[in-house]
Amino acid sequence: MPRCSTCGCSVEPAFGYCPECGARQPGQARASLEQPTSNRPHWLLPSVAALVGLIVVLGVAAFYLAVPTPPQKNCVIDLTQTSLANGVAVVTVGYANPPAVPGTFLVSLSVNGTSGAVVPMPLKTNPEPTAILTAAGYSYLVGWSDIDADGMVSTGDTFFIGVQQAPPPCCRFVSFSILRAVDGDMVSTVSFYIPPTAVIPTVSLATPLLGSVPYVYIHLDSVDPGTAPDHLRFTLIVVNYGSQETPVPLDGSPANTSVDRGVFLLAWDDNNHNSLVDAGDVFNISLLNGAWPSAGTPMRFYLDFEGGWPLAVAAWDA
Repeated sequence: MPRCSTCGCSVEPAFGYCPECGARQPGQARASLEQPTSNRPHWLLPSVAALVGLIVVLGVAAFYLAVPTPPQKNCVIDLTQTSLANGVAVVTVGYANPPAVPGTFLVSLSVNGTSGAVVPMPLKTNPEPTAILTAAGYSYLVGWSDIDADGMVSTGDTFFIGVQQAPPPCCRFVSFSILRAVDGDMVSTVSFYIPPTAVIPTVSLATPLLGSVPYVYIHLDSVDPGTAPDHLRFTLIVVNYGSQETPVPLDGSPANTSVDRGVFLLAWDDNNHNSLVDAGDVFNISLLNGAWPSAGTPMRFYLDFEGGWPLAVAAWDA
């Protein structure tokens, strides 16, 4: 056992000083402070760090892949080949480059010049309608059919557009549009016409007869086929002043319309009692308020099918 260099007492090798005199012993302290060498592999810590980094990178990549990215500014979609079946319009995507997820688009609908709200493009596919657009007083169902099942709006896909409640009776000019959700810019639009659900009749009016009240009688010489009055509209013209287009009233319920300085009444006499405007019936025009046009004033009566389709006109002088 080593001895203290100062007093000669025995000193344990593990201690760096003498227990008797406290003198530091050369070479002992260094030995006591040395730590045993670790047996762990030197590559373990860098490997764990690399693995953690890889997991973080993969997580970030998965997040960004899951979030739809806005379509590119040069995204081109061409809507073509509109078809109609049972009141439902089907619009085909004739071209789409690059394809884009539907969540990055908006859709809108305009009916007879009245535009509805812009809503997100439906995400589910036909036959379940997933977007409701309201225009011109009617609610329309819009759905997207992912024909190639790629989850993207792409060439060959279709959109279907149908009325949610009972369809309007006639004549709808419809525009269907796709817009970018990120900035509201137009991507594509297609317009089409939905014809009337009722047959447009051929109408012939007899020469008006003037009464002394004053009163005007306009007989219907022919109407083929007979048509329900709710499909018909009339306009009254005095010189160059015209009334608003007004629905033909039901039998026994006159409708009033204003022209120039007078308010006029129009009544429909259903002489055949079949609830149809047809040959043998009569339109009566009288004055409700104001002044009847002076003698010799030109007047005209226009009968139209709903949607503005002209059917017949009768002209006379007051």
